[in-house]
Amino acid sequence: MRSGSLPLGVDLGTSRLRVVHSVLRGTRRHVRAVAARDVSAGAITADDIVEPDYVAALLEDAVRELKTTERRCIGAIGRPAATLKGIRLPVMTSFERSRAAHFEAARYVEYPIAEAVVRLRRLSDDSHLWALGIVRARTLGARVACLRKARLRVRGMNDEGCALRRCLPHYDAVLDIGEYRSTLHLAHSFETFQIDSGGAEITSGIERDLNLDRAPAEKRKRIIGTAGAGERAKAELVASLASLFQDAASVAPCRRVAVVGNGARLPELLDDLTAAAGSVCELAVSHALDGEGYSKDVVCASAPDWTLAAALAG
Repeated sequence: MRSGSLPLGVDLGTSRLRVVHSVLRGTRRHVRAVAARDVSAGAITADDIVEPDYVAALLEDAVRELKTTERRCIGAIGRPAATLKGIRLPVMTSFERSRAAHFEAARYVEYPIAEAVVRLRRLSDDSHLWALGIVRARTLGARVACLRKARLRVRGMNDEGCALRRCLPHYDAVLDIGEYRSTLHLAHSFETFQIDSGGAEITSGIERDLNLDRAPAEKRKRIIGTAGAGERAKAELVASLASLFQDAASVAPCRRVAVVGNGARLPELLDDLTAAAGSVCELAVSHALDGEGYSKDVVCASAPDWTLAAALAG
């Protein structure tokens, strides 16, 4: 029976970072320990690590909490910095494929293609079907440099959508509700739909309704949700999220959707979204979170926050 430590899964979010250490027991992964740290506003963006020394220090502190000697890690990049598409190509030489991939990639980015890292990978036995990955070079470089500054050894950078789809295979889609963005990843394609709205919209609504500063408004939201303040902002967020499902319907129906991200914890949000979108939206607990280190209740409560990092671990 095989056993041993697996690379750390590192999720660098715009408001919080998470690090998961998993171990292999036989053929199954088990979460051994999780550490998370809140990140100051603006230190991490979707495009850049604005304060790499600060973020690296937080990462080092989180890894110390795990009490492991493991320093290999796998990170992730998602939209808008990274794009993944399925394309069909005729039989070509590797040089011709590379040129075709860069030509195709230019259709999907709003910056010069010279600033992108473009990769192709065959998807199946069908020699014509390929996965086209595109990421902005400076974004990739900033994340890798930050992980290395935290004394970690980078073994790979995954696409966020692929990681979430892989660890939640029994759903039609995965909806990640972040602080500033919300992203819907369809299960059986590389199609991803995104809006620039998330939990921060509700925090701002509570600020306005109760005339609070941001910190107490965020604390109130985390403890009791809207509860009479920020209700209009929540309704607007639900309507925006429901529009993602409408956009996705042209590709594939979303009958059952796994919801992750800290925005998923807001009271009644999933019920409201289920009613507005006509899809069953569930707070998902992935098999990637299996392990004896935490009770079932803790895992269920923490799943929105830990899922991506756990999916990357190993």
